[in-house]
Amino acid sequence: MVKMIHKVSVVIPTINLDLLRECVSYMDANAGYPVDELIIVADNPTDMMYNMLIHFCRDRDAKLIINPKKVGIVRSFNLGMKNATNDLIVENAEDLWGLKNYLKILVEQITANPNFGTATVVQSNHPEYTHTQNLCINTRSMLEKLNYYDEIYSPGWYEDTDFVAKQLANGYIPHSIKEARAYHVPHTNKFNNDIIDSHGRIFFERWQVPEWNWLNMPSHSIKDKCTCKVDDVAKKVCGVDSVFLKQRYDKILR
Repeated sequence: MVKMIHKVSVVIPTINLDLLRECVSYMDANAGYPVDELIIVADNPTDMMYNMLIHFCRDRDAKLIINPKKVGIVRSFNLGMKNATNDLIVENAEDLWGLKNYLKILVEQITANPNFGTATVVQSNHPEYTHTQNLCINTRSMLEKLNYYDEIYSPGWYEDTDFVAKQLANGYIPHSIKEARAYHVPHTNKFNNDIIDSHGRIFFERWQVPEWNWLNMPSHSIKDKCTCKVDDVAKKVCGVDSVFLKQRYDKILR
């Protein structure tokens, strides 16, 4: 384990104790960097799960936050991040399990590149998904400036797209880091197409962009110097420049 220079908080929302245990086990084995603070956010757990989480968090010296009602991953991430005490904050969905030195790599990259926005892993079993927002690292200063995820997208879908648009509008460039890998656990969650369609309409009405192509997000190697320009990234991802996005962002804030 390397020496801790920058303190890191990790936020994991949970609805499944088995997934949570494996996620934390992978973190312990593979982070390659000390985790100063672990925050578990439980979304309306049963009495049995609550009691088990109490013991789990006590053993792990983790903070436990309980949502008394089911609010979804967007509000759970926001709640956990707002309660974090460190300047570097990792979001970790419990079905994304970090692989060798993933956290060490993310910390090194985000601290070495001041224009970075979110720095994310790449899924080892789905490498075509080059931008995996649900296992990523952010700075507190950026989160606070952009006011975290917009909870209009609760319980989920398009909150990450919206957050990346806010970053590009404010001069930040989100990156995936090719060497930072995670395994995405296959599961059988049923997607609510009505929610996906509704949140997609909200996003495109707000931002007025002609397209959104996640595959054009920058994917950066630790071996290469980052030379991306925010305007170039914006045009590749959504067909407009960052000035247009900033105008839309300012209108959204009004």
